[in-house]
Amino acid sequence: VLSEYAIEDARLTPLSAHPFEAYGQFATGRQAFLYRISPQSETSDISLQYGFEKDRLRITASSTEPRSLIVPIEFSRCLIFDSQDGAQPIIAREESLGLTSVTFTGDLNLIMRYENSVFQWKNCRIRDYLDFKKQSS
Repeated sequence: VLSEYAIEDARLTPLSAHPFEAYGQFATGRQAFLYRISPQSETSDISLQYGFEKDRLRITASSTEPRSLIVPIEFSRCLIFDSQDGAQPIIAREESLGLTSVTFTGDLNLIMRYENSVFQWKNCRIRDYLDFKKQSS
């Protein structure tokens, strides 16, 4: 899991004692935190696959019961979700981790894409910051 913010949760193990410094053409003053997700029990009735297709993440899953998946991607208002099979999964920010949560029943065929540019007027990164401040208080 890669995050702009430090996450404290028993399900995640930091991969470095210190955050990574972000650089572009010059030092940005920003940091990144990298975590490994701890293994969980294998006893489940869920079928799940992740796959990358260019700039998109495809998640396919099937379950006979309502399920919540924690996708190892930091939740952002810049994420675009497209359900390929017409299902309406519930997409939310998982509060304790700040990751993306997908809740569904039956079959899931979901494409996630991060979309943010100067040509959009969604102000998604500003809304992300406000969400984080609200969660931190």
